[in-house]
Amino acid sequence: MQYIIKYFFAIAAFLFFNTLKAQSPVYLHFSKRDGLPSNLIYCALQDREGYMWFGTDKGLARFDGFSFKVYDAQDGLPDPEVLSLYEDHKHRMWISCFHQKPVYRWQGQFYDEKRDSIFNYLKFNAHCFTFQETADSTLCISSGAALLIYPDGKLTQIHEQKEINRIEQIDGDLIGLSGRKIVRIMPDAHSETVLFTHRDGWASSYSVSQNKILYTTPQRSIILSYENKKLTQVHTSPLIFHQTYVDRKGRFWACRPGKGAVCFNNDKGDFSNPVWYLPGKKINHLYEDRQGHFWFMSADDGVFILLNKEALSWRASDGLASSNFSAIAKDNKGHVFAGDDQGNVHIFSKGKLQHSISLGNQDGVNLVRQIIAEDIDRFWVVSDEGYYLFQNNNIKSFVLNKNPMQAPVEHFGAPKAMTFYKGKPWLGSSHALGFADTQTGLIAIHLSGRVTSLCTDYSDVIWKGNTEGLFNSKDHFKFNWGHQFPLLDGRVSAIAAGKNGKIWIASPKNGILEIQSIDGHIKKVESLNKKLHTDFGDVKNIHIGSDHAIWLAGNKGVFRIDKSYQIKQFNTGQGLISDDVKDLCLQGDTLWVATSSGLSLLKMGFNDKALQAQVLLNEFRYQLSDSLCVQDFSGRTNKLISLNMPYNGSMANVCFSVLPFDPDHQTRLRHTRQEVLLPFPWFTFENIINNLINKSDTIYSADLNLNFGVKIRPGRYLIRSGAIADKNNLTNLQQWELNILPHWSQTIWPWLFLTGLLLSVSGYYYKMRTGFLRLQSTAYQLKFQSLRAQINPHFIGNSINAIQKFFYPPDPEKASEYIHLFTMLLRKTLDFSEKDFIPFCQEIEYVHQYLQMIKLRYAGQFEYQISGVENIDPQLNFPAMLLQPLLENATIHGLAPKGTSILELQFEYQGNKVCCTIKDNGVGIHSTLANKMQQVGKRQSKGIEILRQKASVFNKVYSADIEMEWVDIKSQASSLGTGTMVKLTFTPSGIKSKKQNG
Repeated sequence: MQYIIKYFFAIAAFLFFNTLKAQSPVYLHFSKRDGLPSNLIYCALQDREGYMWFGTDKGLARFDGFSFKVYDAQDGLPDPEVLSLYEDHKHRMWISCFHQKPVYRWQGQFYDEKRDSIFNYLKFNAHCFTFQETADSTLCISSGAALLIYPDGKLTQIHEQKEINRIEQIDGDLIGLSGRKIVRIMPDAHSETVLFTHRDGWASSYSVSQNKILYTTPQRSIILSYENKKLTQVHTSPLIFHQTYVDRKGRFWACRPGKGAVCFNNDKGDFSNPVWYLPGKKINHLYEDRQGHFWFMSADDGVFILLNKEALSWRASDGLASSNFSAIAKDNKGHVFAGDDQGNVHIFSKGKLQHSISLGNQDGVNLVRQIIAEDIDRFWVVSDEGYYLFQNNNIKSFVLNKNPMQAPVEHFGAPKAMTFYKGKPWLGSSHALGFADTQTGLIAIHLSGRVTSLCTDYSDVIWKGNTEGLFNSKDHFKFNWGHQFPLLDGRVSAIAAGKNGKIWIASPKNGILEIQSIDGHIKKVESLNKKLHTDFGDVKNIHIGSDHAIWLAGNKGVFRIDKSYQIKQFNTGQGLISDDVKDLCLQGDTLWVATSSGLSLLKMGFNDKALQAQVLLNEFRYQLSDSLCVQDFSGRTNKLISLNMPYNGSMANVCFSVLPFDPDHQTRLRHTRQEVLLPFPWFTFENIINNLINKSDTIYSADLNLNFGVKIRPGRYLIRSGAIADKNNLTNLQQWELNILPHWSQTIWPWLFLTGLLLSVSGYYYKMRTGFLRLQSTAYQLKFQSLRAQINPHFIGNSINAIQKFFYPPDPEKASEYIHLFTMLLRKTLDFSEKDFIPFCQEIEYVHQYLQMIKLRYAGQFEYQISGVENIDPQLNFPAMLLQPLLENATIHGLAPKGTSILELQFEYQGNKVCCTIKDNGVGIHSTLANKMQQVGKRQSKGIEILRQKASVFNKVYSADIEMEWVDIKSQASSLGTGTMVKLTFTPSGIKSKKQNG
């Protein structure tokens, strides 16, 4: 039953809905909420750089295409109520404020009578001044009288009684206009000829177009013609206006609060063909900028901009059922189909609304999600309430086939998308993917699972997106390509297929993705957001144009990406009714856009010239403690602008403009930053290193602000900024530098001072340490000499005592032999005593001769044995005079009490040490010490003590690691005899030569 009702309403709408809905032009609108100081606007001006200036009752506002900056009395205005603006050939912007002398702004500064003597010639006081320049660049400042400022600086003042409020140059003559008459000013500037006088009251406005003057009085409007130095009346109209204006085409415009603005095609010199704009608005004045956009200034609603391109809109206020359009398409005959959220499809032809078809709605909302149109007599519609085929004025609705042979399914789910595969419609819903039979109107389920988007590529592969990733029909939608390519993981909101295996995906998580596939197999996935350094926002739909350009519809308007990856953006700045775009279609050079606020038509004009505007630096802002510091650089002519911020500043932000302001311009900037050397006293290590390695980076900004973050490291940064134009080139680079001087503690000087101090202290310590070591070495040498001096007399004394035994009883032969041995040993002893080390072979020879002399002394009661000599390197450095005291002690205290005394001397290696063992068969060391204790008063032997001291000095100076150990043989458990064993060890590898240590 419900389908019959739907058919009835659809056919009724088609047959009886014949009222054509009117479209309205699209305006940009700026008001106090956008940054204007007031919604009451008196005047406007576009300066030579391209800034738009607005005079309001609460200050002067400058618009850079992105934001407003307000100037008031604190900045140099004589009064916040600005009534008129004008820029002369010297680029001075003249400003007239209420009941004040005018001022002008030049190179970012305001000039008044205190700074320029020109103002001293303005002796009169009026509520407003007007400014005008003649063809010879003579500036006329008028208000009841006139001041002429000639190009050479000469000044002439016309007497105030002439009541001249404005001066124009017509056919080479100076024409003065006032509220009651029009006069011709004679060459001497002090005489006049009256050309026109009226008694209608004080005229409110007058404008000049070539030789015609539009003159408005409180009772009528008059068009006058000036020819042959005469003024004649051409046409009169009862229309009364408050302000008039002439555009660049020479057309007269007039404004009247409460009525809007009207344009007259005055080619015939009359008020014919009036076209009204903004009817019902309180329009004060209007202004045409250099790009051909018209700015309408209102008394209570800010500024409206009429773009120079054709931009139309349709919405509920124009008679449509809804302003929320969600889908749009075209057929091959030029018809455009637009669907809204009420289940309506509106059909347009040649930019006109022809008729509408209603699908109805069950709960007040029926969002049309997709339209596929073949022609006006056959098109498909996907809405929240179903899938529909409109054919020959009939609507067919498709329902789920509940065949009992199939798995039981209650419903197909909410409709989402549709595509065609080999002529058969495939349908995707929130529950399943299926295909429809156009004959029976039944839907067969292919597989279950949510579908968010569908597309068929040129190789007849169906691509399906859902909340988890991307699938295709080559494997019956089983494999999720998001598992192989992480960029494809997540929800897919739109799919579009191009030629050569190209697929484009819109992912809320990863942006716009470009896929290269071959017969359904994905080879490569690339992010266009990263590749093009652009945030495309939340894209709802993707379309491929006939020129293979990619079109994106999302919440940031419409983006066009051509084959060379150049970007053009269309949003409210280009005439769209809203930036929240749901869908789009192309019809030649006309762009149709479905938005949440209405339907837009925009003439694009792809043949526009490349961006020729220049990038200008506006402001530099940073936070210092709790205050915001702002530096204004607009109007500066410097080629290199230097920005300075203290080291404790933060949140540095640089504001730019791309001027002259044109909504068609894409505000994508690229900044190249390179760090250079700071001024000499402010060097830092990082600054020096980064300058040496020529460190630079590139920053992209989608808007007109360059934010450096919370903190930026101290340094000097040379930056080149430019707008990205065709083929990724930059237009008119703006070069500037940012200087952040470091704190003195961050410069290199404290570190160099500390480093120098540390090196000085280290050098001083090294010098002191070296001197101490030298002094210590000298002390050790002196101690060596002292020890040697003690060892030599000790050896000599013991030897002389032994010689005495050969005289009692006398034995001349043995005495002579003994003295001979003693003499040779004495020479060697004196020679060795001067050395710290001697070769091992010399040490063994000395030991043999010494033991031979001892054997001669004891006449057969003493024997010795030397072993292991062959195991020791003959050239081994052996500590000099180290064995002699041990041998001497053994031959004095280690003699056997009975029988023959035997002394054994053995050499061997123990690891990396040389070991020398001396063993005697005396009474043992314990008995010897006990006997010494009983011999009170007898001289105590100092030979061993001197030997210990010598070994200690050797170890300290030469690291010889000399160790001596005395063992009583009787105390060993395994021994049966008596005697003493002395073990001497040292490390040859630890001994450094005296030359090395010297």
